[in-house]
Amino acid sequence: MFIHSMKQNILKTICLLLVLIIYEQAIAQPQVRNTYRFYNTLSTTEADCAPNLLAVNGLNLLCQAVTAPSTGMFISDALSPSTITRTVYHNNLNWGLRYTNTDSVIGNTYTIQIYLRVTNFNNAYTRIIDFSDGVQDNGIYFTNFNTPGPSSDRCLNFYPNGNFGICPYFNDHTYYLLTFTRNNVTKKIDIYVNDQLFTSYYDGANFYVGTAGKPVHIFRDDPVGFACEDGEANFAYLSFANFYSTQFDVSSVYQNLNTLVSTADFSLSASDVCPGKSITVNYTGNIPATALQYFYNWNWDGGNVISGSGRGPYVVKWNNTGTKTIILNITGTSCGAAISNSKQLTVTASGNVTQIDTTICAGTSAYGHSSTGTYSDTIHHPQECDSIRNINLKVISTTAPDIPATLVLCTGDSIILSPGDYDSYLWQDGSTQKTYTVKRPGMYSVTVSNKCIVTTSQAQVTESNCSIYFPNAFTPNKDGRNEQFKILTNRLFAQFNLAIYNRYGQKVFESASTEPGWDGSFKGSNAEAGSYVWICSFRTDAAAALQTMRGSILLLR
Repeated sequence: MFIHSMKQNILKTICLLLVLIIYEQAIAQPQVRNTYRFYNTLSTTEADCAPNLLAVNGLNLLCQAVTAPSTGMFISDALSPSTITRTVYHNNLNWGLRYTNTDSVIGNTYTIQIYLRVTNFNNAYTRIIDFSDGVQDNGIYFTNFNTPGPSSDRCLNFYPNGNFGICPYFNDHTYYLLTFTRNNVTKKIDIYVNDQLFTSYYDGANFYVGTAGKPVHIFRDDPVGFACEDGEANFAYLSFANFYSTQFDVSSVYQNLNTLVSTADFSLSASDVCPGKSITVNYTGNIPATALQYFYNWNWDGGNVISGSGRGPYVVKWNNTGTKTIILNITGTSCGAAISNSKQLTVTASGNVTQIDTTICAGTSAYGHSSTGTYSDTIHHPQECDSIRNINLKVISTTAPDIPATLVLCTGDSIILSPGDYDSYLWQDGSTQKTYTVKRPGMYSVTVSNKCIVTTSQAQVTESNCSIYFPNAFTPNKDGRNEQFKILTNRLFAQFNLAIYNRYGQKVFESASTEPGWDGSFKGSNAEAGSYVWICSFRTDAAAALQTMRGSILLLR
C-alpha cells in the first residue's frame, strides 16, 4: 500500500508539472529574439524591429578615475577558433550596453547569448549581466580566482551566491559564446559555453530574472559595491529572446556564428582599382532576393555606375584617384529601421613603374627606340592599371677608332691619339689606356672593342720642322707660283685666326683656317698692289696660351 501510494504521489507531481508547463506555454507570448551583430551599428536587423542598443556610462564612482572619454568603437578583430576577421564592437572602460527591454522580451523565461572576448577583466569582479537597472549588486559576473590580486583567468559567479562551473576557466584572448537560458517552470538557468553545457544554477529566489519594461545592462557596473566592477570586451554577437533554449538551439547558433553576415554586407571584386577601370559590387547580406519590402540606397563617393540597380550587382568605375568609401543603407517597410555598411577602396594613379637601363649597338633598337636618350613609355592594359616603363638607353658607335692614317709630328712637340669611347684598348706597345701620347715618328696602332665591334686602326707619324713664319711678298698673277699669302708651317692648330688690312685700315681678308690663304682679291676684284698689314692669333693645342704675330706683306702684280 505504501509503495502504491508513493507511486500515485509521483504521478500526481509529474502531471502537475506537465500542466504547469502546458499552462506556461499556453499563456506565453510568441517567440521573439532580438539580435545584434555589431556590423558598424548597435541596431538589430530590420525584421526584429527592436530598439537599438544604447552605450551607457557606468555608475560606480570608484571607476571614475579610469573612465574613458568615449563610449566605444567598432574595430576589426579575428574571431576564434576560426581565423575570420570581421567588425566587432569594443566598449571602453566604465561604458556598457543597455537593452531597453521595451517589449518585455527578458522576463522570467529568457535566453541571453553573448559572443565576446574580454580584453580587460579589471580587478576583482567584472559584471556581465545586470537585471536590476543598476539598483542592486545581484547579477552574473566574471570573478577573480586569486582575490585580491588580479589574474588573466576568471570564474563565472552568480553574485551573491558564489562561483559555478570550472573555476578558473575564462581568459582574455579567446572568444566565447555565453548562453544564459532560464526556464521559469523549473527555475533553472542553464549556462552554455560555446555549444557545451558549462553549469546549471537553480534560481528559486528569482534573483536573475528580468522585469517587464526594465532595461538589462551588459558590462555596466552599478553604484553599489566595494570596487570598480567594469570591464572591456569585444562584442561580435548579442541576442535577447523570450524563450528557453535547448542545447540543440544553442549549438545551431554557435555553428553559424562565424558565417553570420550583416543584412547590409556587400563585397568588392577588388580593393584597388585604376582610374577608368571598373569593379563589381555584389550584395552579400542575408536578405533574400524575393523580399520586396526593402529599399537599397547606395552612395558611390563619386563613382559612375555602368550597370546595376536595387540590391545589385553593380559595375562601377571612378575617374579620379584617392580613397573611396562605398556606403549601403537599407531601409525596410516593416519598422523603418535603417541598417548600413561601408567599405573602402583605393583608386591608384598607375600600375607598376619599371626602370630599365640598357645598351644596344648602332643600327638596332630596344623597346622601339634606336637613339641614345631617356624615354618614358605608358603600357596600356585592358583590365589592369597602365604601367610606366622608364628606359635609359645608350647606343654604341660601331665606327673604327678616330685616328688619322697619317700625322705630322712637329720636332719637340707631342701628339695625343684619342680613338674614341670603347670598352677596351690595346696599343702597339701593350698599353691599355684610353689615349696614347706620341713623341717620336713611327707606326702606331690601337685595337679597340665593345659589345658591338673589335677593330684596329693605324697611324703613320712623320716628323717635321713646324716653325711658324709668313712670307713678306706674294704675286697673285696666276702663274702658279706664290699665288697666296698664308702661314708657312706643318703645325696643326687648336685655334687659328688671320686678318689682313690695307693702308686705309680696311679689312680685306680674314680666315679661321690655315687653308686657303689670301688670293689678293678684295670685294670680288683684284686688290691694288702695295703694302698690307697682317695679324695672326693662334693656339697650338687647347691647353696652350693664345699667341699673336704681326707683320706686313707686299702684294706684287
